[in-house]
Parts: sequence; structure tokens; C-alpha cells
Amino acid sequence: MSNPIIEVSGRARKDVDAESYRLEFEIEAEAERPNDARARASDRQRTATDAIEAVSEAVTMDLRTGFVGESASVFGCEADAGFVARRTVEVRCPTEDVEDVVAAGVQSGALLEDLDPVVSGRTRDAVRGDLLAVATDRAREDAERTAAAAGHEVVGLESLETRDPGPFDTFGAEDDIFDGDLEDAGVVEVGVAVDATYLIEPTEADP
Repeated sequence: MSNPIIEVSGRARKDVDAESYRLEFEIEAEAERPNDARARASDRQRTATDAIEAVSEAVTMDLRTGFVGESASVFGCEADAGFVARRTVEVRCPTEDVEDVVAAGVQSGALLEDLDPVVSGRTRDAVRGDLLAVATDRAREDAERTAAAAGHEVVGLESLETRDPGPFDTFGAEDDIFDGDLEDAGVVEVGVAVDATYLIEPTEADP
């Protein structure tokens, strides 16, 4: 007859200092005609990207395709001009440049919509490896406590599966617009979880 089993989970997490940042700026312009709105947005985008690029040679940018729409449909109310054009700029920079990049973008008229701390895949894998051992130990301890409470003991591991524990690796502000303190945005939460199945047997023979 096979041994009874007990199923438990364990998890572990750690805050890791950011190694770089990903930022998203939005540039917007209005005009009575769509072509004029598009041209103004392009001019403002160049102003913003020139200012951001001047911060450091280590700063890289990705210019996304923008859009032009009627102001009333975009804002949902009466606007000063008939059309609005928007452009989005994604920026990646080292940690030591993030404050200057934010200042350059905002002072040039761009809106900082998002700011995400980033760690390299190598760092993430190394941290997850350490956390896996911690999560596995916690699962084993939980199994042993549960088994002992029922008069059993753990005698072996039948299976162990690793999974994503949830939203440990995200950072964001309300309404998708970053408005927090940069000091609060300097870590990435890395986590790991395990689902384990242990074999158990009674500590004393059944009567």
C-alpha cells in the first residue's frame, strides 16, 4: 500500500536594488487641424528626446508610433483645440542617471507616465536560486508541522514544482502615472514559490 501524502506550498521574496531603469514619457500637442497637431507633437518630441539624450551616452530611447484624434473623443469633453496628437518615448538608463533623465524629460514638457526599476536576467536568476532553497525549506517545515499535528511524520519528497508567486516584479503608481518619490522606486521585488508533495507515515502503528 502506498504512503499517504501531504501537499504544501512555500514561498520566499527579496528586494533587489535596481541596476537600471525603464521610463515612459508621453508628449502631447493640440491644434485645430490634425496635421498641425502632429507637427507640434513631433517638435515637442524632438525637444524632449534631445534633452534626455544629452544627459548621458548610456541613455537609450525607443520612439513609439503616436496617434492623432479629435480632442472631444480623447478627453471626453470640450477642448480648446479640435485635435490632439500624442507620442510616447521609452527610455532606458543607468541608476545614476535616472534623476537627471526625469528632470530633463519633465522640464522639456514631457509627462512621466511610468518608471520601472530593472535588474539583469543574471542577477534575477542568482537571487531566485537562493530563494528557491528558502522556499523549499519553508515547505518542508510546514509539511512536518502539519504531519506531526496529525500523528504522522514526513518520510520523503514525492514531487516539487516551482512557480511564479505573483506580482513580485512590478512597480507602478495609481492611474498608470508615476508620481512617487524616486527613492521609493529603487528596488525590484523578486520572488519564488514551490508546491511540494511529501510522503508521510504514522509515528506509531495504527491499532
